[in-house]
Amino acid sequence: AQRHFQISLQHAKEARHGRQIGWSYIWLFRTFAELGPADRAAGMLAEVRSAVTRAGDTHLSAYMHDSIALMEASAGRILEARRHLRIGASMLERFPNAWLQQRLFLSRSFLDFLDCRYEDALRNLRHARELCDLAGAGLLPIIECNEAHALTITGNFASAERRLRKVAESDSPQIALGALEGLARLYLVTERLSECEKTLADCASLAADLKISFAFAGRWS
Repeated sequence: AQRHFQISLQHAKEARHGRQIGWSYIWLFRTFAELGPADRAAGMLAEVRSAVTRAGDTHLSAYMHDSIALMEASAGRILEARRHLRIGASMLERFPNAWLQQRLFLSRSFLDFLDCRYEDALRNLRHARELCDLAGAGLLPIIECNEAHALTITGNFASAERRLRKVAESDSPQIALGALEGLARLYLVTERLSECEKTLADCASLAADLKISFAFAGRWS
Protein backbone atom coordinates (compact mmCIF):
# COMPACT_ATOMS: atom_id res chain seq x y z
CA ALA A 1 0.00 0.00 0.00
CA GLN A 2 2.82 2.41 0.83
CA ARG A 3 4.33 1.90 -2.61
CA HIS A 4 1.01 2.60 -4.33
CA PHE A 5 0.47 5.80 -2.37
CA GLN A 6 4.03 6.91 -3.13
CA ILE A 7 3.38 6.36 -6.84
CA SER A 8 0.08 8.25 -6.54
CA LEU A 9 1.91 11.13 -4.89
CA GLN A 10 4.54 11.17 -7.61
CA HIS A 11 1.91 11.30 -10.37
CA ALA A 12 -0.07 14.00 -8.55
CA LYS A 13 3.06 16.14 -8.22
CA GLU A 14 3.90 15.68 -11.89
CA ALA A 15 0.36 16.77 -12.79
CA ARG A 16 0.53 19.65 -10.28
CA HIS A 17 -2.89 18.63 -8.99
CA GLY A 18 -3.01 20.24 -5.54
CA ARG A 19 -6.01 18.36 -4.19
CA GLN A 20 -4.71 14.98 -5.34
CA ILE A 21 -1.29 15.77 -3.87
CA GLY A 22 -3.00 16.44 -0.55
CA TRP A 23 -4.98 13.20 -0.58
CA SER A 24 -1.93 11.16 -1.61
CA TYR A 25 0.07 12.66 1.25
CA ILE A 26 -2.73 11.92 3.72
CA TRP A 27 -3.12 8.27 2.67
CA LEU A 28 0.63 7.74 2.84
CA PHE A 29 0.84 9.46 6.23
CA ARG A 30 -2.07 7.43 7.59
CA THR A 31 -0.48 4.19 6.42
CA PHE A 32 2.67 5.02 8.38
CA ALA A 33 0.59 6.09 11.39
CA GLU A 34 -1.31 2.78 11.37
CA LEU A 35 1.46 0.35 10.54
CA GLY A 36 4.64 2.17 11.49
CA PRO A 37 7.30 3.14 11.83
CA ALA A 38 5.89 5.92 14.02
CA ASP A 39 8.84 8.24 13.46
CA ARG A 40 8.23 8.05 9.71
CA ALA A 41 4.72 9.46 10.15
CA ALA A 42 5.89 12.20 12.51
CA GLY A 43 8.74 13.07 10.19
CA MET A 44 6.46 13.78 7.23
CA LEU A 45 3.79 15.70 9.17
CA ALA A 46 5.12 19.13 8.14
CA GLU A 47 4.94 18.13 4.45
CA VAL A 48 1.42 16.80 4.94
CA ARG A 49 0.21 19.99 6.63
CA SER A 50 1.74 22.12 3.88
CA ALA A 51 0.17 20.06 1.09
CA VAL A 52 -3.25 20.07 2.75
CA THR A 53 -3.11 23.82 3.34
CA ARG A 54 -2.24 24.45 -0.31
CA ALA A 55 -5.10 22.19 -1.45
CA GLY A 56 -7.63 24.33 0.45
CA ASP A 57 -10.10 21.45 0.85
CA THR A 58 -12.05 21.37 4.13
CA HIS A 59 -12.78 17.65 3.93
CA LEU A 60 -9.13 16.92 3.31
CA SER A 61 -8.24 19.04 6.34
CA ALA A 62 -10.77 17.19 8.51
CA TYR A 63 -9.35 13.83 7.49
CA MET A 64 -5.85 15.09 8.20
CA HIS A 65 -6.86 15.86 11.78
CA ASP A 66 -8.42 12.41 12.12
CA SER A 67 -5.15 10.89 10.88
CA ILE A 68 -3.03 13.01 13.23
CA ALA A 69 -5.29 11.84 16.06
CA LEU A 70 -4.37 8.27 15.14
CA MET A 71 -0.67 9.09 15.35
CA GLU A 72 -1.07 10.92 18.67
CA ALA A 73 -3.11 8.10 20.21
CA SER A 74 -0.54 5.54 19.10
CA ALA A 75 2.04 7.54 21.06
CA GLY A 76 -0.22 7.64 24.15
CA ARG A 77 -1.19 11.31 23.78
CA ILE A 78 -4.92 10.77 24.17
CA LEU A 79 -5.86 14.36 25.06
CA GLU A 80 -4.02 15.65 22.02
CA ALA A 81 -5.75 13.05 19.86
CA ARG A 82 -9.14 14.16 21.16
CA ARG A 83 -8.23 17.79 20.39
CA HIS A 84 -7.59 16.92 16.75
CA LEU A 85 -10.88 15.04 16.52
CA ARG A 86 -12.70 18.10 17.89
CA ILE A 87 -11.07 20.26 15.23
CA GLY A 88 -12.10 17.83 12.51
CA ALA A 89 -15.67 17.69 13.85
CA SER A 90 -15.95 21.48 13.89
CA MET A 91 -14.96 21.57 10.21
CA LEU A 92 -17.64 19.03 9.33
CA GLU A 93 -20.29 21.07 11.13
CA ARG A 94 -19.86 23.68 8.40
CA PHE A 95 -19.14 21.30 5.53
CA PRO A 96 -20.83 17.95 6.31
CA ASN A 97 -19.58 14.69 4.89
CA ALA A 98 -21.18 11.46 6.11
CA TRP A 99 -18.14 9.24 5.48
CA LEU A 100 -15.79 11.56 7.36
CA GLN A 101 -18.28 12.02 10.19
CA GLN A 102 -18.52 8.25 10.48
CA ARG A 103 -14.72 8.00 10.64
CA LEU A 104 -14.62 10.59 13.42
CA PHE A 105 -17.19 8.73 15.51
CA LEU A 106 -15.21 5.54 15.01
CA SER A 107 -11.98 7.29 16.02
CA ARG A 108 -13.64 8.69 19.13
CA SER A 109 -14.71 5.19 20.08
CA PHE A 110 -11.11 3.98 19.82
CA LEU A 111 -10.02 6.70 22.23
CA ASP A 112 -12.88 5.75 24.56
CA PHE A 113 -11.50 2.19 24.61
CA LEU A 114 -8.07 3.48 25.54
CA ASP A 115 -9.65 5.52 28.37
CA CYS A 116 -11.83 2.56 29.50
CA ARG A 117 -14.98 4.59 28.77
CA TYR A 118 -16.96 1.72 27.31
CA GLU A 119 -20.43 3.25 27.42
CA ASP A 120 -19.09 6.29 25.56
CA ALA A 121 -17.46 3.93 23.06
CA LEU A 122 -20.79 2.18 22.44
CA ARG A 123 -22.53 5.52 21.97
CA ASN A 124 -19.98 6.69 19.39
CA LEU A 125 -20.13 3.33 17.63
CA ARG A 126 -23.92 3.61 17.48
CA HIS A 127 -23.60 7.03 15.83
CA ALA A 128 -21.11 5.56 13.34
CA ARG A 129 -23.52 2.71 12.57
CA GLU A 130 -26.39 5.15 11.98
CA LEU A 131 -24.37 6.83 9.24
CA CYS A 132 -24.00 3.59 7.24
CA ASP A 133 -27.11 4.41 5.21
CA LEU A 134 -25.41 7.56 3.93
CA ALA A 135 -21.73 6.60 4.04
CA GLY A 136 -22.02 2.96 2.97
CA ALA A 137 -21.36 -0.23 4.91
CA GLY A 138 -17.61 -0.43 4.33
CA LEU A 139 -16.80 0.26 7.98
CA LEU A 140 -19.68 -1.79 9.40
CA PRO A 141 -17.59 -4.92 10.21
CA ILE A 142 -15.13 -2.79 12.22
CA ILE A 143 -18.02 -1.04 13.97
CA GLU A 144 -19.67 -4.35 14.86
CA CYS A 145 -16.41 -5.92 16.01
CA ASN A 146 -15.67 -3.03 18.34
CA GLU A 147 -19.25 -2.96 19.59
CA ALA A 148 -18.76 -6.62 20.48
CA HIS A 149 -15.55 -5.89 22.38
CA ALA A 150 -17.32 -3.19 24.43
CA LEU A 151 -20.32 -5.46 25.03
CA THR A 152 -18.04 -8.24 26.24
CA ILE A 153 -16.32 -5.93 28.69
CA THR A 154 -19.68 -4.69 30.00
CA GLY A 155 -21.03 -8.24 30.43
CA ASN A 156 -23.45 -8.36 27.49
CA PHE A 157 -22.10 -11.66 26.27
CA ALA A 158 -24.98 -12.88 24.07
CA SER A 159 -25.11 -9.64 22.06
CA ALA A 160 -21.33 -9.63 21.76
CA GLU A 161 -21.21 -13.21 20.52
CA ARG A 162 -23.82 -12.58 17.81
CA ARG A 163 -21.78 -9.70 16.42
CA LEU A 164 -18.46 -11.52 16.62
CA ARG A 165 -19.75 -14.66 14.90
CA LYS A 166 -21.06 -12.50 12.06
CA VAL A 167 -17.84 -10.52 11.65
CA ALA A 168 -15.69 -13.67 11.87
CA GLU A 169 -17.16 -14.68 8.50
CA SER A 170 -15.59 -11.60 6.88
CA ASP A 171 -13.58 -12.03 3.69
CA SER A 172 -10.95 -9.72 5.19
CA PRO A 173 -8.38 -11.75 7.18
CA GLN A 174 -7.57 -8.75 9.40
CA ILE A 175 -11.20 -8.17 10.33
CA ALA A 176 -11.87 -11.89 10.79
CA LEU A 177 -8.82 -12.15 13.05
CA GLY A 178 -10.10 -9.33 15.25
CA ALA A 179 -13.46 -11.05 15.60
CA LEU A 180 -11.92 -14.43 16.35
CA GLU A 181 -9.71 -12.94 19.04
CA GLY A 182 -12.82 -11.34 20.54
CA LEU A 183 -14.64 -14.66 20.49
CA ALA A 184 -11.73 -16.38 22.21
CA ARG A 185 -11.78 -13.78 24.98
CA LEU A 186 -15.55 -14.11 25.33
CA TYR A 187 -15.34 -17.91 25.57
CA LEU A 188 -12.59 -17.64 28.18
CA VAL A 189 -14.59 -15.20 30.31
CA THR A 190 -17.70 -17.38 30.10
CA GLU A 191 -15.66 -20.53 30.87
CA ARG A 192 -16.33 -22.22 27.52
CA LEU A 193 -12.78 -23.48 27.39
CA SER A 194 -13.02 -26.00 24.56
CA GLU A 195 -14.55 -23.37 22.27
CA CYS A 196 -11.87 -20.92 23.40
CA GLU A 197 -9.11 -23.39 22.51
CA LYS A 198 -10.56 -24.06 19.05
CA THR A 199 -10.97 -20.36 18.33
CA LEU A 200 -7.40 -19.64 19.40
CA ALA A 201 -6.25 -22.30 16.94
CA ASP A 202 -8.19 -20.51 14.21
CA CYS A 203 -6.51 -17.25 15.25
CA ALA A 204 -3.08 -18.85 15.06
CA SER A 205 -3.83 -20.15 11.59
CA LEU A 206 -4.71 -16.68 10.32
CA ALA A 207 -1.87 -14.98 12.18
CA ALA A 208 0.65 -17.37 10.61
CA ASP A 209 0.85 -14.83 7.82
CA LEU A 210 3.19 -12.28 9.40
CA LYS A 211 1.85 -9.47 7.24
CA ILE A 212 -1.65 -10.08 8.58
CA SER A 213 -0.57 -10.24 12.21
CA PHE A 214 1.54 -7.07 11.87
CA ALA A 215 -1.25 -5.15 10.19
CA PHE A 216 -3.75 -6.24 12.83
CA ALA A 217 -1.43 -5.18 15.65
CA GLY A 218 -1.14 -1.74 14.11
CA ARG A 219 -4.83 -1.03 13.79
CA TRP A 220 -6.86 1.00 16.24
CA SER A 221 -9.50 -1.74 16.16
